Amino acid sequence: MGNPEPTFISKNVIIEDMRPVGVESKHIKLYLGDRQSNVKFGAIAFNMGDRINEFHIGDKINIVYTLEKDDWNGNERLQLKIKDLKISN
Repeated sequence: MGNPEPTFISKNVIIEDMRPVGVESKHIKLYLGDRQSNVKFGAIAFNMGDRINEFHIGDKINIVYTLEKDDWNGNERLQLKIKDLKISN
């Protein structure tokens, strides 16, 4: 109904940092960068914690995501909500 949530694709983004989060490490919190523009974003991959060993800091990945407001402890910022990710070829 209404307008569907926009979904985006970005290729060759670099994992600057990542860590498991949530109960039983069910999710992955990532910090992603793009060396061409020097832009960095926080991202969350819900229910993908079991895939954390597929990725390493410094890997280039392709991501499918939506945008959402992260409101944690009174701090608001934009974050990427990862729908899918894979190592870039």
